[in-house]
Amino acid sequence: MITLDQGGGGRPFVEVMPPPRILDGLVEDVAILHSSRARARGPWRIVPDASGHLLFHRYRDGRSSAMIVGPRTRYVDVSQSDRRFTVAVRFRPGALPALTGVGAWELRDRSVRLADALGAPGAAAAERLASLADAGEACAVLLSVVSSRPTRTEVDWRVRGLMAVLGARPSTKVRRAAQELGLSERSLRAATGDMVGLRPKEAARIVRLHRALGMGLAGGADAEVAYRAGYTDQAHCIREFKRLLGETPRAFRARGLASGRDGAARDADSYKTARHARR
Repeated sequence: MITLDQGGGGRPFVEVMPPPRILDGLVEDVAILHSSRARARGPWRIVPDASGHLLFHRYRDGRSSAMIVGPRTRYVDVSQSDRRFTVAVRFRPGALPALTGVGAWELRDRSVRLADALGAPGAAAAERLASLADAGEACAVLLSVVSSRPTRTEVDWRVRGLMAVLGARPSTKVRRAAQELGLSERSLRAATGDMVGLRPKEAARIVRLHRALGMGLAGGADAEVAYRAGYTDQAHCIREFKRLLGETPRAFRARGLASGRDGAARDADSYKTARHARR
């Protein structure tokens, strides 16, 4: 989730928009990250996510890349310093098979070039995107790719049901979730693996992590956040952060604060340089 990445460091530079109504059953949101405004130093830590993404990157040197990214079970570190902007179409968990025609498990912790994932239509879209320097136009092209592909307009009811249960109670056990949905555990695990690319327990851990991150970035105290997010205790919360994000909640939040300070410092340096040049 782009507003949580790097401890919320990109929030001032991100535009998040709802999808067109016709795609609402498959797409959660559309975001534009203006990396050139963030002036990020070094790699950014990207949070795990149960959602797949359709991404377009425009680089400072004129290059571009378009790809489909599957669900991520752990963090990844990526460079933002060489990018002008990123456009991200974030799918609802379980929507990837409608776009790609293959099980989401095949895209788990992977990224695939748009041309390789979608064949000729993907190659044509990537070629069109490569000629665009405007983030809004790139966004429109990505959404047109999505609208031209799916054979269904919403995620399978079993996945929607699981994510609704986890959204309300992230600590719900798989057996309990299956019972609430009137399914066997085996059926729920199979549907989640094929359509989401995760085991139900993995999806639950990511949902809980996102909830904790959101509350922590909103100023919640660590002990309260751990309780309200559904962790057994604060120590459990810290262990999960280290496992999924590689560091403690406090260290991850510090990334966002550092990104803000670095951006402010660079803006000040740019102002000083420009002022000196005018003298």
